[in-house]
Amino acid sequence: MSEQKRIRLSGAAYRKQKLKRDEEIKKNSVLNNPETHSKIILEESNTLEVTDNLKEVGNSEQTSDSIDIFNNEINTTLEENTNIKYNENENNISDPGTWSAIFSDSLRLQLVKIGPTKPNKDFKYPRDALNRRFPISILSKALKNGEVIERTWLIYSVKNDVVYCFCCKIFSSENYALTKFGCNDWKNVHNIVKEHETSKIHFISLKKWMELSARLNSNQTIDAAHQRVLNNGTRHWQNVLERLMAIIEFLGKQCLPLRGTNDVLYENNNGNFLGLVQLLAKFDSIHNHYLGKGIQNEIIHLLSRAIKNKILEKLKNAKYYSIIVDCTPDKIRLEQMSITIRFVDINRDTKKVDICEHFLGFIPVDITTGQELTNAILSELKVNKIPIQDMRGQGYDNGSNMKGRNSGVQKKILDINSRAFFVPCHAHTLNLVVNDTAKSSTGASKFFIQTQAIFVFLSGSTRRWAVLKKHITQLTLKPLSEIRWESRIDAIRPFRYQTGEIFDSLYEISQDTSFDQITRLEAESLAKKIKNFNFVCCVVIWHSILNQINLASKVLQKSFDKFLKDAETIALELDIEASFTQQISIRPRKKKTVFFSYEQPDEPIINLKTKFKVELYFYILDVALNSLEERFEQLHNHCDNFKFLYDISSLKSITKDNIVKNCMDLQLLLSENENVSNSDIDAIEMTDELVAISELLKPNSTPLEVLQFIVNNNNFVPNIAVALRIILTMPVSVASGERSFSKLKIIKNYLRSSMNQERLSDLATISIEKEVMGNLEFKSLLIDFAQEKARKINFI
Repeated sequence: MSEQKRIRLSGAAYRKQKLKRDEEIKKNSVLNNPETHSKIILEESNTLEVTDNLKEVGNSEQTSDSIDIFNNEINTTLEENTNIKYNENENNISDPGTWSAIFSDSLRLQLVKIGPTKPNKDFKYPRDALNRRFPISILSKALKNGEVIERTWLIYSVKNDVVYCFCCKIFSSENYALTKFGCNDWKNVHNIVKEHETSKIHFISLKKWMELSARLNSNQTIDAAHQRVLNNGTRHWQNVLERLMAIIEFLGKQCLPLRGTNDVLYENNNGNFLGLVQLLAKFDSIHNHYLGKGIQNEIIHLLSRAIKNKILEKLKNAKYYSIIVDCTPDKIRLEQMSITIRFVDINRDTKKVDICEHFLGFIPVDITTGQELTNAILSELKVNKIPIQDMRGQGYDNGSNMKGRNSGVQKKILDINSRAFFVPCHAHTLNLVVNDTAKSSTGASKFFIQTQAIFVFLSGSTRRWAVLKKHITQLTLKPLSEIRWESRIDAIRPFRYQTGEIFDSLYEISQDTSFDQITRLEAESLAKKIKNFNFVCCVVIWHSILNQINLASKVLQKSFDKFLKDAETIALELDIEASFTQQISIRPRKKKTVFFSYEQPDEPIINLKTKFKVELYFYILDVALNSLEERFEQLHNHCDNFKFLYDISSLKSITKDNIVKNCMDLQLLLSENENVSNSDIDAIEMTDELVAISELLKPNSTPLEVLQFIVNNNNFVPNIAVALRIILTMPVSVASGERSFSKLKIIKNYLRSSMNQERLSDLATISIEKEVMGNLEFKSLLIDFAQEKARKINFI
């Protein structure tokens, strides 16, 4: 039986059959695309260029086998295209292995906008069965002249461990190694990439990629009408938000309330915010609507966050910083902790050196123990990504929970960072010295009680105050401050210079029968207290102490006789005898006491002048001096450590050994846990720097002036610069925290007591940091917000 011969197709017939099958594949791919019937945004060619890569074989069996294999590949491809589930949301844009096999216009646009993701050279690429892996060297190409160019179109899939051609993956439908399935033949990948980059299909895809990128840059990729709607919507929201931000900025800087009792536009009592919106709407039609009350908090937080980011950016460049913390109750009796940071800002462009103190916010605290306050401070630093190890100073008031040596906040933070030096507030310290002095003596306490009683009596009635104003034409009576003792000078000064007029006012009231009997008796009692030489002496002494508290320790010890002469002048004016009177006081009954032979009973002081001098004046001075020494001890220690840097120009008259000793001590002080290898400065280098710069400075140059000189000369003595930055970073007082409390009382008053904590802190930041707020660029804040709002518009 003769063997039946196979019919062998001619080359032309085989190419015709292959072209027909390719057209069927394309037809099925297009029918399975859900966007086939939508408007095609991109105009690209759908013509497939067919190349015949199959070689003719010599026998009919091999030809038939090749046709069968090809048919199987076509059926597999059709099955894959038919079963594709198109979902762009599941695509991982950074990994080409997860991209959909069918590219929609929106996905293609997104990928071209982002561009190819460059493979990470530090990534540990997996090895295949032949112990080979993706070679980094194929990411660049060496030219004949030695130059190297990057193959930016090569992208790597971590998911599939293959390499693709970015442009061919997106724009080509051919089934090449670097196009559809990728290539992981790491042994021959160099030759494959070299052949691919010179192929015709690569040049076509590369051209389409470049053209689409150019169209994207010129906004010519989508329908013109839709583009105009999108741009108009974006501009609209930008203009709206820019005006709303300007309104909130104005109200925030002036500490004015935003909302009223009504949240509806063009209705009464709708608040300052909507009132200004209505005002602008008269001249700008873009404002004839209201975005909703939630937009206020969003914009307030947006502005506050931008201010804080600006501050933190400056702090990052400064490195070293100090914290200033103080607490006070708000209107609803919630303890509010104010945090302020202090650092030295050096402008790299203008080379200007500034000491900056910036407000970070209010933090509510329920428990005011040292541990709880420390936790709150550390938490706030962590939220703002401020490293605790760069802290070089702590500034608090003199409360025991803040300055305590065992469990205070300063000790807790020192345990974490030994270089976060605590510097007590000198203003609070001075105030507490006066407080200790005033409460030390019974006579002093009685004096202040009497002066406050006189003020309360005369100010408690408009008639009585009118009588006082008739006699006093210059200074008026003021109440005693419960917090600021040194401010009590304002309450004592009228008694110092107008005691006679105050006595005349009380005497007139006591003799005026139009007043009721109780008022007249009270006025008579207060007048008798004034017409007393002990009271007059206390007026003169306390006026001098409060008026010159910073010189009290040196001046007052030699001033008792002068005080007596001033008191005698006032006594002559009041027509009273300039002599001390015996004060009647309660005392226990006398009991017979048995003394030993060597003991003698205490001899009482008979002279009233001496008794007043010993029991009141000297006692006050002793308490004041002891309190000054105790409370300023830490401040003296700080000065001892850094005093040689406060006048560097004078070091040229000091021996080098002394300079070395001071630098070594400072290096140890600025070391972490006394480990000099982690010190902020190098003592040996700093010694040479001090010797050199002391000859160049003007006499009596301040640390700030020296640092400015160093910065102007390109930081030629870096160790001195670091030491001076640390000195200038340390806080001197907590006045910045006190000023933030003034804003707290204005913002959260009794009418706005229900304000939430975030809004309170944000409004305080806008009000306090006016200068930073004024330098913000609104456009950079509006872009993301405006685009988000524009996407909500229905373009159909």
